[in-house]
Amino acid sequence: KRVELSTIRQRILELRNQISEKVKIYQQLKNERDSVLKEIQSINDQINELVNKNNDLKNKINEKKDELKKYREQLKKIKEMLKSRNFNEAYEQQLKNMDKEVIENKRKKAEEKLKNNKRLTFDELLILYYNDKDSNEQDSSNIR
Repeated sequence: KRVELSTIRQRILELRNQISEKVKIYQQLKNERDSVLKEIQSINDQINELVNKNNDLKNKINEKKDELKKYREQLKKIKEMLKSRNFNEAYEQQLKNMDKEVIENKRKKAEEKLKNNKRLTFDELLILYYNDKDSNEQDSSNIR
């Protein structure tokens, strides 16, 4: 019986050692898995960021396409007006319309910069705070 008991104790000790080694291996694998999961999450975040940038660029492209389409339509109108006899009046009217649209676009961009607390150029300040004689019936010559 003594021999059997000692062999059993020896076997138990061996099994404990094996179990402790398996636990260490398990912990290492668990740590590796966690680090790989963090890397995967980081890569997924980068992918999402790139997808968002891509969508923003697509939106900007579509806006520019629409703007280009407007300008093409304006060019068609100008060409039609060139063919007509009232060239000078039509040309001047078209220039006024284009100037108003350009100034309005610049005003919107300047307002956005102002909202985002970005620095404004002198021209942007003029566009934002300039009072037209037609709209307010005041002389704005003292702006400079």
